[in-house]
Amino acid sequence: MLDASVSSPTKDDEKHLIRILLESFASNRLGTPNCKVVLHGPFNPYELKCHSLTRISKFRCVWIEKESINSVVISDSPADLHQRMLVAASLSVNETGSTMLLRETSLMPHIPGLPALLSMLFAPVMELRVGRDGKCYTGVLCGLGWNSTTEAPILPEHDIELAFDVCFDVEDIVEINILRAAINKLVCDGPNGSKYLGPERIAQLQENARQKLLG
Repeated sequence: MLDASVSSPTKDDEKHLIRILLESFASNRLGTPNCKVVLHGPFNPYELKCHSLTRISKFRCVWIEKESINSVVISDSPADLHQRMLVAASLSVNETGSTMLLRETSLMPHIPGLPALLSMLFAPVMELRVGRDGKCYTGVLCGLGWNSTTEAPILPEHDIELAFDVCFDVEDIVEINILRAAINKLVCDGPNGSKYLGPERIAQLQENARQKLLG
């Protein structure tokens, strides 16, 4: 029978190893740190990433100021694949042009098809895309149009091309055109421009556009 008071060689080796490790960790052999390492993460799988809609900025990184409530946007419905929209009142680009800085941002309501709808409402010129069978609309190209003489696009790098994630039919396009006409009456120049209209007429046109939008 072995005496329980006598330590086995294996336990002595383990204690010796633990003592060496503790002494090694306790001693400051590395000296004063002289470099910094940038750590990335952890990342949330439900965090939304933003990108620009225009061609010239589509592959630029988007950075939202840290003080903004939208600096981190978490999807409250990750199963919903419809596009979201974030707008900013202030936008600047870094020196290399690789990153856009957004300030005074607003996350638009989660309405299916909202990015495409707003693009078609306020774009100077839009060109609809149709499917191979020609029976349904699949997307839209929004921009400044083209030169009638050269037939070349005007500032194509600022065009916006969107694929529809909801169904738009002919009736929807007609309603969009009606609303575009109502908005144009408020922003157009010339003798019929808003600066030549009285306050009552402007209020009437605003209410007309509002009713068409919400009706």
